[in-house]
Amino acid sequence: MPRVYAPRVLVLCRFCYTHFEVHAYRKDTARFCSHRCRASMKRAEVTLACHWCRELFTTEACRVKGRMYCSNACKYAARQATRALIVCAHCETPFEVRHYRGKTARFCSTACHDTWRYEQARAAFWSKVQICAHGMECIYCCWPWKATQGDTYGGVYVHNQRIGAHRVAWELGHNQSFPPDMHAAHWCNNPPCCNPAHIRPATQKDNLADAVRDHRLASGDTHHNSKLTQETATEALRLKVEGWTNSAIAVHLSVSKSTIQNLMAGNIWKDIPRPAVLPKQKPGPRPK
Repeated sequence: MPRVYAPRVLVLCRFCYTHFEVHAYRKDTARFCSHRCRASMKRAEVTLACHWCRELFTTEACRVKGRMYCSNACKYAARQATRALIVCAHCETPFEVRHYRGKTARFCSTACHDTWRYEQARAAFWSKVQICAHGMECIYCCWPWKATQGDTYGGVYVHNQRIGAHRVAWELGHNQSFPPDMHAAHWCNNPPCCNPAHIRPATQKDNLADAVRDHRLASGDTHHNSKLTQETATEALRLKVEGWTNSAIAVHLSVSKSTIQNLMAGNIWKDIPRPAVLPKQKPGPRPK
């Protein structure tokens, strides 16, 4: 089978202005006939006008891009003399900057920049909260978190660390940092709520006490390991006051003796009224 050669075309060298052959697919990219012409073109001198003193100066072709001044003296003089008037994006106060910062400068000071960033982050946070129609001053309605939730609580990332959205809402609402050793407890018992008026710093003990008070923890008849009901537990305490032994009460109620011992010690059924004349006895083994 005969060998098929790729077609060739003639291209003009950009330096020596001689024609040379290249493959057809290189006709738009080939610029020089040799490496020597490419290197010579880079070292070729080009005449430019200084943007400050308007004097002509020569430089290599490879350095034309970004070359504006004939010397460092003209460069520094232009930077010091030329200034642009910019309006601050935060306080809207006009201020002057050097000409090379005219397209990038937005704030008159670091304080304005930090305040603007804080306000932007604050607005972005509250945009993810479903605030009620009464406005930011409402202390009654719940404001649920609309973005992604994990374990029923909303969360945001600050310095690559996930923080509860309700903690951030409390900080924004009170303009202070949340105590690091405290938990964010909800008065409304609604975990996604981000209303600062519904959140308070509390210890783990306080948080569990609220859960027991509001019956959010399994207790009494709703506990999976409960062997007594409220009626049978009350009956056991009444029989104990009458002088019955723990074993007799256990047989009467068809439960184990350890269950009655824990009831008499106050380990279980803590929310039912306990007779004042009934002393606490030594508890039995912990319920499994």
